[in-house]
Amino acid sequence: MSRFHFPKALCVGLVFAVCAVCVATAQTPSGAQGRSYSEIAQLPDFTGAWALDHFNNFNQSDEPIPLKPPYDGMMAELRRITHTPGGDVPSNSKLCMPNGPSMLAPGRLYEFLYTPGQVTIIPQNNGVRRIYTDGRAHPAHYPLSFDGHSTGHWEGKTLVVETVGLRKESEFIHALRSQDANKTVTIVERFSLSAPDHMRIETTLTSPVVFSAPFIFRANYSRVPYPVMEEICSENNLAIDPATGEQVFPSAPANDHTGISSGISKE
Repeated sequence: MSRFHFPKALCVGLVFAVCAVCVATAQTPSGAQGRSYSEIAQLPDFTGAWALDHFNNFNQSDEPIPLKPPYDGMMAELRRITHTPGGDVPSNSKLCMPNGPSMLAPGRLYEFLYTPGQVTIIPQNNGVRRIYTDGRAHPAHYPLSFDGHSTGHWEGKTLVVETVGLRKESEFIHALRSQDANKTVTIVERFSLSAPDHMRIETTLTSPVVFSAPFIFRANYSRVPYPVMEEICSENNLAIDPATGEQVFPSAPANDHTGISSGISKE
């Protein structure tokens, strides 16, 4: 079953020299916004650690992506390398660099924390992603970063997050990055619970430079009964045994810091 769907309409504007998505039906806060602890108590419970369910990374799939030149050619080359025996795609994970704001790393856990006016996501690799829910706008001038600058609001039981300002090394699609393109990419994510211990994130990518149409994909996550453990990339301790919650230190080539099979499959 395809995970990729394209919306029929959305408008694009500019926010501190990057593209911002303005979907008329997806930008209206409603209900508690988590700006006080009493409001946080009314929000859906995202707390705890979450693991990605099965997902096809884009370079492992033949799903169409509405990329403009030269990015369509770049993706075609990544897919060619991926499907070549012994092919090695130079992703950020293999370089011990942050991936970017997406939560698409197999075998990695992500922890959610609520504080007034902010949702914090702490991935297993010890990074911190701050989502400001206090009503602030993106600043006019903000240093580009791996995770970008994220603002969010609640639409009932759904957390809607807009991220802009990616630095050139950040991955907006697995292993795809560009100095000229990254700062024009806008990411809109919709976080919601499909069941008490199951989360779905719908992500929309837009850029007047990279995409010929909005690119939407969805990923599912499960809450796990064990905490996020320390991950030090250079120690190759990425893998978690889902049965025990303990870290596994598999063998891997010295220049490959991922160390584990992705375990990715399609539904």
